[in-house]
Amino acid sequence: MMNARAIDSWAPDDPAFWQSRGKLIAHRNLWISVPNLLVAFGVWTIWSVVVVLLPPAGFGYSTTELFLLAAMPGLSGAVLRLAYGLVATRVEGRRLTMITTLALLVPAVGLGVAVQDPQTPYPVMLLLAGLCGLGAGSFASSMTSLTLLFPRWELGSALGLNSGMGNLGVSMAQFLVPIVVTLSVFGALAGAPQTVELRGDAQLLWLQNAGFVWVPAILLCALFARFGMHEVPFPPAREAGVSVYAQRRYWVLSLMYLGTFGSFIGFTAAFPLFAHTQFPEIDVLQYVFLGPLFGALARPLGGWLADRYGGGPVTFWAFALMGSSVLVSMNFLPGSATAGSFWGVMAAFMVLFLAAGLGSGSMFRIVPDLIEGERPEPAPRRSIRESGQVIGLVSAVGALGAFAVPVLLALALGTSGGVHGALTMFVLFYLVCMALTWWCHVRTRSDPDW
Repeated sequence: MMNARAIDSWAPDDPAFWQSRGKLIAHRNLWISVPNLLVAFGVWTIWSVVVVLLPPAGFGYSTTELFLLAAMPGLSGAVLRLAYGLVATRVEGRRLTMITTLALLVPAVGLGVAVQDPQTPYPVMLLLAGLCGLGAGSFASSMTSLTLLFPRWELGSALGLNSGMGNLGVSMAQFLVPIVVTLSVFGALAGAPQTVELRGDAQLLWLQNAGFVWVPAILLCALFARFGMHEVPFPPAREAGVSVYAQRRYWVLSLMYLGTFGSFIGFTAAFPLFAHTQFPEIDVLQYVFLGPLFGALARPLGGWLADRYGGGPVTFWAFALMGSSVLVSMNFLPGSATAGSFWGVMAAFMVLFLAAGLGSGSMFRIVPDLIEGERPEPAPRRSIRESGQVIGLVSAVGALGAFAVPVLLALALGTSGGVHGALTMFVLFYLVCMALTWWCHVRTRSDPDW
């Protein structure tokens, strides 16, 4: 029997087709993709909160081991983004969205079971943390699928909305998880609570809810994808050109995205535990969600500014602001002669998240310029396979920030007992990114032949 959601022909770059039929279908699929991606980002980042709550729940892990748990979803997520970006060029979007969303049940349920027993082996916890990287992979497949649905003149807005709303899932996870673990959301069905001591007060925690709370949303989003999205045919493949992996400009672009989005997602993963180690007397989980929230909301603004002033200049100044905010934060950290200021560090990192969001948004203005080559003549619609490779590569390298930032902070704490060394490395990295951005995308205005 023919699938009612299958479409025989698809020509979004034809204005008549777009207005008569394509626009409604594309936007319907976009608004189903958004909640699926939001849930995926939430599952990807739940360990950033869970690691703060594991020691009170009886898990005797060292600070380094906790940072590694927070970092594992970033490492696996980078690999999965590369793979998912390639798969999305061969599997239609509706089926892939449903499958990738249902796959999130494995880490969500696994986490809910594992945290109920403090004797759960550490390698098992590492495996479950790594499986949360499935949420990161969904980004590459979702963005690649959308490149097929929208015409060139609306593609930037669609990708910006999809990625920006997806980033809100990070903030949602850091806001939601600290609340649901204090409530018996699922009753006896989810298991017994743990009695823990937090800042001198004994209280009950249902730590398993950090994973179980995502299960209903995962199932609902998968159902919407299955019965609401469409199967759109792939365009004919063009003759193979030079692989995107062999082109220098895409690797430089990936390094820049590591600086912008990598900082956003990296400090999302690390900041709760980082702030807790520096200011243990503060209930940091009440406030840490604000950083990812600012970053996610700033992302569309970064795209708008890039449309007005160019992606290169906006990204350049975003890096400058990020480096400055890290330098400022170092002045508020506790030391041998001072107790430090949590609010000073918090304010500095809010600026960093804001700048990272701006830079992530402006980066997506640079990407289409490079793909289309900024040729004066009308460029043909690019192969979906090439777009998938670019998105997969850039987003995969960017996702490595979720691994690199927690690991570098853990190494600094383990070797010197402080984080100044790691923060100094971040500042130097932002200076390198500023230089690359100026040379490749400010000086030459994104000339693809630099």
